[in-house]
Amino acid sequence: MLLLQSNDSLADRSVATSIGPGAIEPNSPQEWYGAGVRPSDKRSPEEERLGFHLPPGFEIDLVASEPAIAKPLNMAFDSRHRLWITQTVEYPYPSTNDTTARDCVKTLEDTDGDGTYDRVTTFADGLNIPMGILPIGDGAIVFSIPNLLHLRDTDGDGVCDQRDVILGPFDTTRDTHGMVNALRRGDDGWIYACHGFNNQSTVAGRDGHKISMTSGNTFRFRPDGSRVELVSTGQVNPFGMTVDRWGNRFSADCHSKPITCLVRNACYPSFGRPHDGLGFFPSMMDHLHGSTAISGLSLYDASGFPEQYRNQLYSGNVMTSRINRDFVKRSGTTYEATEVGDFLTSDDPWFRPVDIQLGPDGALYVADFYNRIIGHYEVPLEHPGRDRDSGRIWKIRYQSPNTSSSAIGLGSGSVGSDATVESLFNELGSSNITRRQLALDGLTDRFAGKLSDGKSAELDSLSRLAKNGLQAPSELLRTNSMWLLNRLNRLTAPQIVGLLGDREPLVRQHALRRLAETDDLINGECLVAAIPVVRGLLDDSEPMVVGTAAQVLGVHGNVADATLILERIKLVPDHDSMLLARLRIALRDLMIREQDSLQLLQNNKLSTDDKRLYRDILLGIKTSEASQAILRDLEISKEPIVDLIPWIDHAARYASDITLSELVKLVRDRTADSSADRNVMFAKLKQSTAGRDNRELSEWAESVAASSIAEIQAYLDSDSIPTLWTAEPMWKPEPRVASDGQEGSYVSSLPLGEKHTGVLRSEDFLAPKTISFWLVGHNGLPSVDDSQLNRARIV
Repeated sequence: MLLLQSNDSLADRSVATSIGPGAIEPNSPQEWYGAGVRPSDKRSPEEERLGFHLPPGFEIDLVASEPAIAKPLNMAFDSRHRLWITQTVEYPYPSTNDTTARDCVKTLEDTDGDGTYDRVTTFADGLNIPMGILPIGDGAIVFSIPNLLHLRDTDGDGVCDQRDVILGPFDTTRDTHGMVNALRRGDDGWIYACHGFNNQSTVAGRDGHKISMTSGNTFRFRPDGSRVELVSTGQVNPFGMTVDRWGNRFSADCHSKPITCLVRNACYPSFGRPHDGLGFFPSMMDHLHGSTAISGLSLYDASGFPEQYRNQLYSGNVMTSRINRDFVKRSGTTYEATEVGDFLTSDDPWFRPVDIQLGPDGALYVADFYNRIIGHYEVPLEHPGRDRDSGRIWKIRYQSPNTSSSAIGLGSGSVGSDATVESLFNELGSSNITRRQLALDGLTDRFAGKLSDGKSAELDSLSRLAKNGLQAPSELLRTNSMWLLNRLNRLTAPQIVGLLGDREPLVRQHALRRLAETDDLINGECLVAAIPVVRGLLDDSEPMVVGTAAQVLGVHGNVADATLILERIKLVPDHDSMLLARLRIALRDLMIREQDSLQLLQNNKLSTDDKRLYRDILLGIKTSEASQAILRDLEISKEPIVDLIPWIDHAARYASDITLSELVKLVRDRTADSSADRNVMFAKLKQSTAGRDNRELSEWAESVAASSIAEIQAYLDSDSIPTLWTAEPMWKPEPRVASDGQEGSYVSSLPLGEKHTGVLRSEDFLAPKTISFWLVGHNGLPSVDDSQLNRARIV
């Protein structure tokens, strides 16, 4: 018997060098950027500023620094253009006593409109590693261990005087560096957020609907906590989120791809976890920016930067102390991020850009966690070198040769608290996506208390503006007028149908999103009028519209629409992998909701290829009804039984007792003439039904055992004996490419946590003269010096 003991300590590391107790210090400034503990000295804010390098024409200004602020994590602007930040001195260990917690939320305000923040106010203190923040109404929604809180200023003095729990408690027992973060208010009124690494949270809205999240996920909730829903599953540690004008969201992520295009109900790769049956949603990039520690993400959709720097993604790289830049190309619905060179580099390896926001002034704002140490695993959490006092906020702006050298103003007069309803409404067509969003939020919050009060002259006036805005020349103003009417509960079915036929695909897209993502106000009249139009949009010239039309049918369509989506799947061009994935998700969602569609496989008019498409979708439906549909298809299928293992496995896992017995009998009969097929299929069914008692399977087991003794004996007498390994708790299989170029499935401790130490135990066997095995790890090949970061010992 062999024992393989492992200790895997890799996390948040992109380079081989790591400073820790007993490690060798790097001896050149270039190596400092790979050190877990930066050996350089702390610099003043001005010294750090002088060490930044940006493209020609760009300048960087200090917005705030210690002692006014410390250790910023997340930032957000409000409709008055104040900048809100969460800051922590507790991190990485949360306070165990709420009464002594020292973290807080601060607001930065430009009181005289000169573009400089001259007032810093502590809005709320006594918080515990606050991360996500979103200004709303008279306060902000903030995550503070372990809850999402609504912090309110009810008397208007700029300081929180009321705290209410919206959602929680979230799990924070496993990790504190990737909790709930990047709160973003969607144009649909929902609040979108990231759920970070390793924690396992189950939370419920006031309506009782629960969601469960393990490690990386994205979710959304109503501002009052009345409902919470999953948006996507997978990823490892998303920290940062941004949105484009189509309504597509993107997240920054550590340990998977640095940038991910988020699609509702899609599944993304994580540490060894399986996909949802449909497969992982396609990646939009192959490169990693030389790091697995990406934080903060901003899509530049404004006019302040030169054209070549717009509509690009800017992400903070806290390991390499720089801001990465990716050009975003869209082909159909498929996004591709191409690395185009770093946007900002720093001579100071303490620079840690954890969040990036596009400001209402067209500048990029960067939260700098300024610290000698940023890693959460490769350096002990108790390391005394962790800085707890410093923190900076930077503003990056483009200084055009034709403008003065003064700082760009925030423009608070046109959107701030003193703005008229009309000026605020006009901002809905701004070229700056942040201004558009803040105007939408500001108008919503201004009239939130009047929506249920019956008649309101101001509200009626705003509604008239929005109704007229639906006919405005600007596609942005038409789109946001629709969302404003939607938030005011005054969007009508004829208006939605009219927007579905708009001349601009962007408007059609948002009208479809209204139908797909916010069904709370949709009535029968609206659906009767809209669904026929939506079906026609499956043939739209804009692929983005096609994908969202399918999403609508997935939510509201009927059985006949399953065939329509299937036909559209067959027309997807090879280059648009994301459209194919969107259509498959829509078809899966429809088939879950409309169970009669599961019987489409029995349609004799379907071609073999069409049946395969349907059958593939069934792998994403984890119900007994899907299991039965697979069984009925297998009964008439002429394909070799071993070619159908994925479907047999799926059917067995989710079958009712009756269906499972039928399935076992079918497989047994189909493998009666081949002992090899029999052994393979019996082992698969045994694995798929682990923990379940089934008489049919037990009887087959006796038959297999009785007829296989000779085969087993011959197997044991052979020279090459594959060995079964077991572990407690069970390690999970994970695909990897070996050094010989072959892909195989290896058991991995990684899903049990990055610091898991465990024993992998083999079955007993007669030791041969030589033993060979493959070992997956982060130490590198035997020819490379041992990094001292992992241990594997064979006993």
